Amino acid sequence: MRARDNPFASHRLERLAYRFLTGSWLELRDRLASLGGRGAIVGPDGSGKTTLLEQLARRLAADGIPVALVGAEPERGPRRDVLGAALRSAGPETHLLVDGADALAPGEWRRLERDSRRLAALVVTSHR
Repeated sequence: MRARDNPFASHRLERLAYRFLTGSWLELRDRLASLGGRGAIVGPDGSGKTTLLEQLARRLAADGIPVALVGAEPERGPRRDVLGAALRSAGPETHLLVDGADALAPGEWRRLERDSRRLAALVVTSHR
């Protein structure tokens, strides 16, 4: 089999949409709003946290909502400089989405909590 024919190639898997067991994207947005724009997506490795977060970012942006998505590096979480830049440039209507927030050091987590208060929403992924 040639590599480009592999049905599990990353370019094919990344095109798959996140599917809810119950609920919908609208229900997720309503739930986030009911929580004051703050939420965490928690689950084990490979459970779809990053996929859900990335698709949420695309859907919010398609609706004209300012989004800042800070991705995680494997085993290290979000890069401090990227997260800091996102916090500095984000306006009050911005939805900040942070992948791998459980990898933040305690001081970085406190800064994220403090600096994100002025934003419309903060959604993080975490293993715990």
